[in-house]
Amino acid sequence: MWFAEKYVDADWNAAKEFQRRKGIKEGIRAGKKEMALNLLKNGVAPDIIAVSANVPVETVEQWAQQSKIFVEK
Repeated sequence: MWFAEKYVDADWNAAKEFQRRKGIKEGIRAGKKEMALNLLKNGVAPDIIAVSANVPVETVEQWAQQSKIFVEK
């Protein structure tokens, strides 16, 4: 019985750690998106944003389309 309780505790801790890491990754991505959209509104080119945010240019353009910001190529 003791082993089963320890296994459940370990599994629960692993699940919490996974959720924490996933949240961090999603938070970083959301932060990059917010930064990119602000820079696009200020007239910064998508290729410059992509390099600084370490994401593909297509991703920046997709974010702009989702937010209805016009991107000049």
